[in-house]
Amino acid sequence: MSYTEVLKKTDGISATLIKGSAEEQNAIERVKNFFALLSEDNIRAKVRSVYAKDAYLNDNLKELQGIDAIEAYFIAGAQETEHVTVEFTDVAESNGNYYFRWIMKIRFKKLKRGQTTSSIGMSHMHFDSSGKIILHQDYWDSARGFFDHIPVVGKVLDAIRSRL
Repeated sequence: MSYTEVLKKTDGISATLIKGSAEEQNAIERVKNFFALLSEDNIRAKVRSVYAKDAYLNDNLKELQGIDAIEAYFIAGAQETEHVTVEFTDVAESNGNYYFRWIMKIRFKKLKRGQTTSSIGMSHMHFDSSGKIILHQDYWDSARGFFDHIPVVGKVLDAIRSRL
């Protein structure tokens, strides 16, 4: 399913969380706590309490459907990094749509060794009635957050930027 298909399917479901309720605050805190440290152990321990069984995730690099695929993807990513944290700087809600603004800090094992890099982004989420994520669409600077760190690709992107 595509983002627009999942958006149609899940639109209004998050509205079942009452704004300002304990359930809404718990859902938001689970998201923040999960992404605060994206280690393999943390992912295994928390992913199923944060994402619904049939959740949809698109992070600009990969589009996934289902908790098993999401868990495997996060674990594979954690295994390629030394350290990943996400700091949430703002959370907004509009008609059951939740928007999380964030800064991700990441240190890759093989890319730009020893350097911690930052990327900014925003995630659009819908929650089910139990407060688990059913839709997660990221909007972030994947060029600076990921592709710049790949030796040949990064140089090509720098050359393109210098000509703009």
